[in-house]
Order: sequence, then C-alpha cells, then structure tokens
Amino acid sequence: MRNIITTSILTGALAASLVGGSASAATITFDDLPGSNRSPFTTSYSEAGFTLSYVSGSIYTAKNFGNPTPDLYFSNSAAFDITGGVFTLGSFDGAVASGFGDVSYAITGFLNGQNVFSRTVSTTRDSFTTLSPGAGNQSFDRVRFSMSTTSSSANIDNINVTAVRGAVPEPATWAMMIAGFGAIGFAMRRRQRGVFRLA
Repeated sequence: MRNIITTSILTGALAASLVGGSASAATITFDDLPGSNRSPFTTSYSEAGFTLSYVSGSIYTAKNFGNPTPDLYFSNSAAFDITGGVFTLGSFDGAVASGFGDVSYAITGFLNGQNVFSRTVSTTRDSFTTLSPGAGNQSFDRVRFSMSTTSSSANIDNINVTAVRGAVPEPATWAMMIAGFGAIGFAMRRRQRGVFRLA
C-alpha cells in the first residue's frame, strides 16, 4: 500500500513539472524610448522583459507621431530583432508616413537557432492600423522584423508579445524529472514479500 501511495505522489509531481508553463502578455509601447524626435536608433531598447536590438538600416525615434507617441520610424529598409526568453508574437501597429506608398513588414521567427516562421504583412494607410502576422501559439526565442517602404518613411508601434514561462525546462528540472522517473521505477519493482509463519 505504501508503495502505491509513493508512486502516486511521484507520478503527480512529475506530471505537474511536465505541464506547459504560464504565459505573461506584454506590449512593447516604446514609452521609455530615449532621445528626441529623429534621434537615430542604433543600439537596443528594453521594455517589459523584452529587448529590441538594431540590426540594419535607418531607424529613428518618433516623438511627434505614434499610437500614442513615441514609436519607431524608418526609411527605405531596416531591421531589428526582438528577444526575451521564449515567447509568442501577436499583433503590432504600423503606418506609412504620408498618403502615398506602402510598407511591408517581413517577420521571421526563430527557435533554438532554427527558422520556424516567416510571414509578410503590409499596409498603405497613413494612420496606424493593427496588423497580425498570424503566428498563433508558435513559440520563438528571437523574432526579426525586416521592413521596407516605398513612402518617405513608415512607423511601427505597440508590438504585442507573450512570454511563455517554463516552456523549456531548466537543467535542474530535467535532473529532478529523471530522478523522479528512477524513483517510480524502483517503487514499482519493489514488492512486499509475504511473511510465512509455521504453526
């Protein structure tokens, strides 16, 4: 009986450790973006546990146009990466700078160094519109935004990301799980032997 109870407890603990972690939604609003209007963005910016890092092109801080201000704007073509553990990507807001031209946002998602997602969305509106790359629940550890515009410039704001907590077990968790499986195996093999008495 004791072995059955021990096995049940260990099985329950392992099942709990294998269940996917909780999720924590955040929006990269650029509210704390440093610099003045038209300051070049050439380094990185961190917000809500995520880091946006410059990759290429002409990217600037926009302090007089945004949804709300500030946000980032770029001319011709530009790219940046988002990192911050394992996360999913939701919608973002985009706009062209004037009533002509368009902007394309090519989104590429990576997980453990592998390209696992690629999609391009675009808009021709000179007011902010919410765009969705349609990534669903796909998990990433890095997302690249490669952007291009035929307008004089285009903007991006309010990038919605959701951190997936515990999606990839830590080494200590793996060790505990392996030890737990060993204990379950030992408990299942061990049998109580009956005690016989001579009358």
